[in-house]
Amino acid sequence: MPHTLALIGARGLVGTSVLSIIEERGIAIERLVPVGATRSGSLSFCGKEIAVQDIGDVDFASIDVAMLCAGRGAALEHAEAIAATGCRVIDSSSALRTRESIPLVVPELNGDLITDTTRIVSNPNCVAIQVALALAPIRDAFEIDRVDVTTWQAASGAGTELLDRLERQDTPLAANVIPCIGDLDEHGRSGEEVKIEREIPTLLGRPDLMVAATATRVPVRNGHGAAVHLRTREPASVQRLQEVLRSGAGLRFCEPTTHPEGPSPRIDADGIDDVLVGRVRVDPRDSRDVRMWVTADNLRRGAALNAVMILEKVLGLAGPASDPR
Repeated sequence: MPHTLALIGARGLVGTSVLSIIEERGIAIERLVPVGATRSGSLSFCGKEIAVQDIGDVDFASIDVAMLCAGRGAALEHAEAIAATGCRVIDSSSALRTRESIPLVVPELNGDLITDTTRIVSNPNCVAIQVALALAPIRDAFEIDRVDVTTWQAASGAGTELLDRLERQDTPLAANVIPCIGDLDEHGRSGEEVKIEREIPTLLGRPDLMVAATATRVPVRNGHGAAVHLRTREPASVQRLQEVLRSGAGLRFCEPTTHPEGPSPRIDADGIDDVLVGRVRVDPRDSRDVRMWVTADNLRRGAALNAVMILEKVLGLAGPASDPR
């Protein structure tokens, strides 16, 4: 059945990736309404040139789903007003993620939270998505008592401007590491760290899970990496961890024989749908102390693909199965 879709932020990094994935997956969009900061210009979709509209000119009551890929401010201003017209909303910003009435969804983990009456769905933080997918099979096999994660996040996560400046070497990020992403709260945590610490427990269905994050920005164009250190409730072995990670939804376990140093963002993760996991090890002094490396294409897997998979759920299309837990 063909559907109508509005895409707000259609010409941004995430918006353009969303359109590419919709075409790749063959989702039948009868009418696309791309929305940008200005109504000038057009974009290509399924072989057609479509004019970009201003959000004030769009009749959302005639549209099935609106995908917001335009940042926190746009979501706060427009998401609930759009939903009030009867149009269902998928928001990729952080604006609505902490509202209990709005599900935060990774379809492989908790897609069953989306029902026929769900009006707004939040797309999680890109690092939270990749780390939660890697933790889910370990949670099921061993239970998890605590997670510590340090991230190395690419310039693309901050948008086109930083990417362009990195290309020109006109930024403090060039040949450098920025040890903070976002403003600091009263406890010294950055905005990015707070998102990661809040969202991973929600996605895993473990609101009591302690997650501590340190988020950094690195001079890589695309692809986030995360060093994950966790404590399991039951003793673990490398062999068993590898077994459960090989079967994890949305994961690709990188075998030590082919990736002894672990998968890298640019060489291995760029442009693919899976979250890559490698360098899995258990501390020889404590068999509940587990460490691993997790990387993914933050634009494709961490933002756009997850939003499109949510779209498939909202439209009732065949998609990845929900985590039965």
